[in-house]
Order: sequence, then C-alpha cells, then structure tokens
Amino acid sequence: MARISLKGLHFFFFIEWQALIPLLVLYYIRFDNKHDCMANNKENNKNNVLCGLRKHGYTDKNGFIESVFSKDRIDAVREIIKTHLIPIKNVSYHYGARSYVLKHVIERFAYHNNNTILGNYITNGECIYAMYLEGYTVKRDSDGKNARFNVSKRSVDALQAVVSKIES
Repeated sequence: MARISLKGLHFFFFIEWQALIPLLVLYYIRFDNKHDCMANNKENNKNNVLCGLRKHGYTDKNGFIESVFSKDRIDAVREIIKTHLIPIKNVSYHYGARSYVLKHVIERFAYHNNNTILGNYITNGECIYAMYLEGYTVKRDSDGKNARFNVSKRSVDALQAVVSKIES
C-alpha cells in the first residue's frame, strides 16, 4: 500500500511492486543518458560543446552525430564564415553573436550570391557546427536551442550591411 499526501489530505492506494519496474528502468536510462554525453563522447566532441547538437540546433538528446550534416553544406557555410567573420577573444553577448541571428545573415548572403549548395536556407545546427569547425568558441545559450560565439560585432554588422545593400 502506498500513501500520497497533498496539503494534509492522504490518499491510499495499492500498487503491485512489479508495476514499478518499467518506471524505474526508464528513470535509470534517462538519468544515465544525461551523463553519457559528458563521459563517453570524448572522441567525437572534445569539449562537449556539440553534445546534443542536431540539424536544427541543440536538443536534449544524447551525443553528437556528424552524419546528419552534409559536408558540402557545412563547407559552404564555413567559406562564408572564413571570408566575412572575425573571431574575438571572448564569447560575445551582442545580438549578432547568437546562432539563430547569424544563420539568417549567412543564408541571406548565400541566397543573394547565388550559392547553389545552400540555396536560401541553412539550419541552426549547420551554423553552430560550421562555427565550431572554424575554431570559434561555442557556448550553448540559455534558451537551450541556440549558441553564442566569440565573433566580432563589427564583422557581423559588416556582413549584414553587405546583405542589406544587395537587397535594396
């Protein structure tokens, strides 16, 4: 027999112990997966900054799977980053240093420069992964899905200015 108390009210019910086994197993697996990324993915992710990264940004899923990203698309994003963005010493908190904002700037630039590999869309995860591969510091943002980078505000603003000039 088990007892549940809610603000002074007591409820009694009977539960067979066998019914609890699947719940305990699920709890153990979920708890274990949260720590697996930190312990077992060192060969894929040296600093664990890519842990949980998927195509559309960070998730609560475990590990990092490189095969979900197209090498050609990542290389195309890396080329734009290499050509137009400048790293700074520390992770920045200006608006343009967020992965979601930066992905829109990069995709608009790619679209207006007739980049046939990227077309008019790149995913948040592609932006994060390309920035990581280019050597930028990646810090997972507090919203959970995005990241921040050590990218110069001036270089992001210059890239946005180029895009704005093309669009006008």
